[in-house]
Amino acid sequence: MRLWKWLAGGAIIAGAAECWVRSRRPDPPPKRRFAAAGDGHRLALDEYTPTVAAKGTVYLQHGLGSRANTFDLHPHGPSLARWLCARGWRVFLGSMRGRETGSAFDWTFSDYLLRDVPALARSVRARAGERFHWVGHSLGGVLGLAYAANSGGRELASVTTIGSALHYGVGETDFGEEKRRECTRRTLRGRRKVWNRLYHRIAAPAAALGLLPRRGLYNPDHMSADARLAFHGHTMADMTVPELFELASTFEGDGIECAELGRRLPDLARKLPVRWLSIVGGRDSLCPPETARWTYDRVDSPGKRWHLAESYGHVDLVCGTNADREIWPVLESFLDG
Repeated sequence: MRLWKWLAGGAIIAGAAECWVRSRRPDPPPKRRFAAAGDGHRLALDEYTPTVAAKGTVYLQHGLGSRANTFDLHPHGPSLARWLCARGWRVFLGSMRGRETGSAFDWTFSDYLLRDVPALARSVRARAGERFHWVGHSLGGVLGLAYAANSGGRELASVTTIGSALHYGVGETDFGEEKRRECTRRTLRGRRKVWNRLYHRIAAPAAALGLLPRRGLYNPDHMSADARLAFHGHTMADMTVPELFELASTFEGDGIECAELGRRLPDLARKLPVRWLSIVGGRDSLCPPETARWTYDRVDSPGKRWHLAESYGHVDLVCGTNADREIWPVLESFLDG
């Protein structure tokens, strides 16, 4: 009888937690379109159109294991997409494969770089009718640097990376040999999917209550309970073991290797054809300042800039409570040129 009471109590608590998470779902984007990758995958492309005269076009690219709405937690947290739109920028948010439309879990980093990004970039350029500014968070910044170099930057006006590097084998990061070995073990066991979305969904209430030690992922002082709940509960995506294994190549050489190109990204992106801004969090343990600086010092770009936000972690650079006063103006100043 006591066991049933415990089970009933646990079910009530779990149900209440799930209702709490659902109540903090971010609003849908104003307009959703789709772009077709070269191998047939449908990629979601969200658009935010300003009501005032447009200053230009900005494309926001999410990172590894996340979704486009990392840039738009409205109304439960900050929204870089809506902030830029309100200031006169036409904004697009792109989604890599497996996020908004169904897909077999067999994709790699090479698929992102060589199929998804070109398709999304062509669609943005066609709709905007002009070159656009690329703003990428984490892996989104890695993709921006690599795509600008590989394509010659024909569609791009500039690249901004937020918490990004091309070589994670330097500096004291949360990525390490143990994670690479775990990736190998998962592959040998035939597993293809990492349940990242489910983990964060379950952990969301604890994160909102400040019970998770996630200071490297973000500075909890910079994110409200609602924002943490919306972020963990609704912006995460599952990952594939092949993409993680390809990214783990950074520990076997001098930077991440794109397997399909057969080149390492620091070599590919040694010279950028466009301006570049690197924004880095001083408390970011996924991409610490020394890790990002290694990339910054080795990539040549006309008019590149470095901005270190001392008290910030990884995610709060794009959805922190004070980011609209401390981080985003730096970004817009760079976009304005």
